[in-house]
Amino acid sequence: MSLYKSIKKTLFGLYKTQQKGHSKRRLLTMAGMITGLLRSKKGTIHSIGKRFPSKSDLESRIKRVKRSLGNKWNDWAFQYLPCLHRILQILSKQGHIKLIIDGSQMGSSCTALMLSVLWGDTAIPLCWLVRQAPKGHFPSEMHKDLVEQVAPILKATLPEKCHIILLGDGEFSNCLLQQTCLDVGFDYVFRLAKDTPLYEDEVTLDGFKPNSIPKHSFFFAPDIFMTEKRFGEVHFVAYHEAQYEDPLYLVSNLDFPPLIIKYYKARFRIETLFGNMKSRGFNIHQTKVKNPDIINGLLLIVSWAYVWLVYLGKFAQKQPDFAKYARKDRNDWSLLTLAWTFLDFCTDNDDIIYLNLSMNSV
Repeated sequence: MSLYKSIKKTLFGLYKTQQKGHSKRRLLTMAGMITGLLRSKKGTIHSIGKRFPSKSDLESRIKRVKRSLGNKWNDWAFQYLPCLHRILQILSKQGHIKLIIDGSQMGSSCTALMLSVLWGDTAIPLCWLVRQAPKGHFPSEMHKDLVEQVAPILKATLPEKCHIILLGDGEFSNCLLQQTCLDVGFDYVFRLAKDTPLYEDEVTLDGFKPNSIPKHSFFFAPDIFMTEKRFGEVHFVAYHEAQYEDPLYLVSNLDFPPLIIKYYKARFRIETLFGNMKSRGFNIHQTKVKNPDIINGLLLIVSWAYVWLVYLGKFAQKQPDFAKYARKDRNDWSLLTLAWTFLDFCTDNDDIIYLNLSMNSV
C-alpha cells in the first residue's frame, strides 16, 4: 500500500459517515498534500506539489496545492479536529488537560498564535490564528479570540469534571486573557513580568515587591491585585531554581504554589513543537508565502501530518521488529525522529502503514 493510500485510509477513517461530493474531493486533495509533505519533509508549496501523488504536470500540481491551501472552504473543525478526538478522549481520563499558548513566525511575513495540547511530553497543535506580521507580540484581543474559539468545542468534547489549564509566558499575563479564562472555566498559569505592579488590596497606592528569593525556594502571595486596573484577586508565585540567577514570577487562579510551578514548567514543550514544525521537521519557516490564508491552510496540513507522525512514533515503539530500524541500546531519539526513521523503513520495504486515529479505536 502506498503512503498516499495509507494516509487516505486513515483520513477517511476519522468520519462516521461516508464523505461525498465537495467534502470527499477536499479530503482527497488534503490526503495528497499530506503525502507530498511527508515525502518531501518540506512545508513549501513547491515541495508539496513536487511530491503530490498525481501524474499531472509539475506546474499543475503546484497550482493545485496553492489553490487548495488558500481555499476559503478550508475548515479546521471538519478537516483537523477529528484527528484530535482520540487524543482528547485519552487525556480526559486523567481528569485534566494542559493547553499551551504561544506565537511563532511562519513563512516570510506571517506569525501564528497557537494553542497546543500536551500529550505526555509532546505538545500537539490544537488551533491557531494567523496574522500578516513577521514577528512581535499579539494583541490581547487575539489571545481572547483564540481561547473563546476553542473553549466551547473542548467543553462539548470533554467530561464535565475535566479541568483545563492554560499555560503561557509573560506575553499572555494580561488582564483580558485572565478574565477570559475565568469566563470560559479554564484555570491558568502565566509568567509575569517583573515590573508588573502588584497590590495587596484594591485601594493601596504603593505596590509591594517580593523579597529576595533564596535558591531552591519560592515566595507565595495569595489574593492580590495586579496592574493599575487592580485586576484580581490573583495568586502570585516567585520561585528560584538553582541554575538561574533570578527568580521567575508567575500569576495564576490556582492557590497551591507547587502545582503552579509544576504546571508552568510544562509550558516549554511548545518550543519543541515549533522546532519540530520548522527546523527539525517540516521547515515551514522556509516557505516564502506572505498570504495568511495560505499559511493557515499550510498549518492545517502540517498539523495533521504532525499528529500522524506522533501516532506513528508511538506505534513504532511497540513493534516486535524494532531492532530493524532503531537501536535498542539508545533512547536519545525524539518521538518524531523515530517516526521519520520508521516511515523510511516501511517505505523502503513497501510495508503497509495504517493508523486508526478515530475516537472509537481507543
